[in-house]
Amino acid sequence: MTYNIRHGLGMDKRVNLSRIARVIHESGADIVGLNEVDVFFSKRSEYVNQVEWLANRLLMNHAFAPAVGTKDFNKMGGYGNAVLSRYPIVDFRNHPLRNHGKMEPRVLLEVKTRIEKEILHVFSTHLTLLKYLRAKQVEEILKKVHQIRLPLIFMGDFNARPKTEEISLLRHSFRDCWETVHSGPGYTYPSGNPRKRIDYIFVNNMLKIISCKVETGYNEASDHLPVIATLRLKT
Repeated sequence: MTYNIRHGLGMDKRVNLSRIARVIHESGADIVGLNEVDVFFSKRSEYVNQVEWLANRLLMNHAFAPAVGTKDFNKMGGYGNAVLSRYPIVDFRNHPLRNHGKMEPRVLLEVKTRIEKEILHVFSTHLTLLKYLRAKQVEEILKKVHQIRLPLIFMGDFNARPKTEEISLLRHSFRDCWETVHSGPGYTYPSGNPRKRIDYIFVNNMLKIISCKVETGYNEASDHLPVIATLRLKT
């Protein structure tokens, strides 16, 4: 699953992490990439470690990659991307991405999970709103992941529609889960009346895509809808 949770802020303007946990739990997802997650970040989320809270509630392992640091120096945390996993996390890294001026910093979270004897690479990101900079960030990401010869999932909120240059760049190296099994629009944003497809799950050729869906039954929990793919490791 990939899901931009907007720090748990729902369409009713209430922060409610229990709703986010319910969405994840009812999906049955084993690996979840999250965007816009707060960890001791600010008053808006009551300085809660949202990653740890969700992981404890769902009995999952977790990793966090801050893109923005907290301004409260008594609280060590930030705001960024996370991965939850039912499988053991054996390593994770935070890769800063190219930025410009005063734009919000962006990062790429890299997580290695172990599924029995297989290592699965999971990448989660939230790309910039600036079109020209998004293409640069995608090029930067491709350089980091191009040499990986293990099963790989790359997902997140890319802030880009399917026909943009940056998404085309990704399709040269990866398969778009939604596009592989569907011909419909797959809109994910805004959740109340979706008109844009900007959230994606990509995989390399070492994973078989069984199915993919946009979960439309939880449009109150965040301003994005989650995308869920069923994948199989090729043997």
